[in-house]
Amino acid sequence: MKMRIGLLLAVLSMGALLGQDEAQFPGWMKTVGGNMGATKKALEAKSADAAVSAQKVADAFDKVHGFYKAKSVADAEQGAATAKAAAADIAKFAQAGDFDKASAAFGTLGGTCKGCHEAHREKAADGSYKMK
Repeated sequence: MKMRIGLLLAVLSMGALLGQDEAQFPGWMKTVGGNMGATKKALEAKSADAAVSAQKVADAFDKVHGFYKAKSVADAEQGAATAKAAAADIAKFAQAGDFDKASAAFGTLGGTCKGCHEAHREKAADGSYKMK
């Protein structure tokens, strides 16, 4: 009996955690969007500030990766991993002053975002977006 109750509590806790992630997901995406713009501007200015904003993108995609892994959405999980790696590369290259490589990594990141948005996001009637 105690084992069944413990198992039930564990399952309910997992559901609560996934629900919490569901509520946090839009915030992670807003972090990505805002910092993508900042990263692009910093790269165009050849500023090492790109490293700071790109690292924020990488950190957000770490959470997105965990979210999609928990939901077993393989393509989105892989996309988030690719995006995280590209953002980390931007940070690394910008910090080193190699803005050509940082810009190439930014292109990879943008393409990854676009592909995932097309597959997993739809526009609502009010202009907002929701997951498919």
